[in-house]
Amino acid sequence: MKFTNRPLFLKIIFAITIAIILFISSVSYKHIRALHDSNEIVEHTYRVLIKIEHVFTKIKNVEIDRRNYLLTHDKKLLRQIEFDKVEIKQNLEQLRELTSDNPYQFQKTKKLESLIEKKLKVVDEVLDPNFDLNDNQKVTDNIYRGKAVMDEISAIISNLRQSETNLLETRSLKSDQVNKYTPLVNLLTFFVTIVLLILAIIKINRDLKEATINNEKLILANETANLAE
Repeated sequence: MKFTNRPLFLKIIFAITIAIILFISSVSYKHIRALHDSNEIVEHTYRVLIKIEHVFTKIKNVEIDRRNYLLTHDKKLLRQIEFDKVEIKQNLEQLRELTSDNPYQFQKTKKLESLIEKKLKVVDEVLDPNFDLNDNQKVTDNIYRGKAVMDEISAIISNLRQSETNLLETRSLKSDQVNKYTPLVNLLTFFVTIVLLILAIIKINRDLKEATINNEKLILANETANLAE
C-alpha cells in the first residue's frame, strides 16, 4: 500500500489543511482589525477638528453679539450671549475628552479653556446691570481687552487646528495603505480556501473511486470463489 493511500497520510493532510485555514483566518482577522482601528483613528481626528470649529464659531458669535450690544444696547442680544456661553462650555468639555489621548493637544485645550474663561469674564462685565454703557472709556477698555483675549484664542485655535490636520494627513495615509491591501488579503483568503476545497474534493473522489474498484474486485473474487466450489 502506498503511503499516500494510508489513513495516516489522510490525517496529516487534513491537519495541514486545518492549520493553513486557521493561519489564513488569523491573518485576515488581524488585517480587518487593523483596518477598523485605522478608520476609527481617522474618524476621531475628524471629530476633534469639527469640535474645534464649533468652539471657535461659538466664541466668535459671543464676541460679535457683545460688540453689537455695546453699540446698540439691544437687550435681546443678552439672551443669545447666555445661550452661546452654555454651548461653549459643553463643547469645551467634549473637546477636552476627545483630546485626552494626546498630551500635547490636551494641554493646548486646557490653555484654550483658560483663555475662553478669561474672555467670558470680559463679556460678563458687559452683562452686569451696573455696567454703564454710556461710559465711553469703560466701553472702549472692554472692547480692547476682549479683542486682545480673542487674538490669543485665535492663535491657540490655529495651533490646535494645524496639529490635528497634520495628524489627519498621517493617519489618513496609514489608513489608505491598509485599505489598499484589503482586497488582496480577501482575495488571497478566498483563493486559498477554494484551492483547499478543490483538493479535498479531488482526494475524496479519488478515494471513492478506489473504494468502488476495490469493492468490485472483492465481489468478483467472492463470485469466482463460489463458482470454484
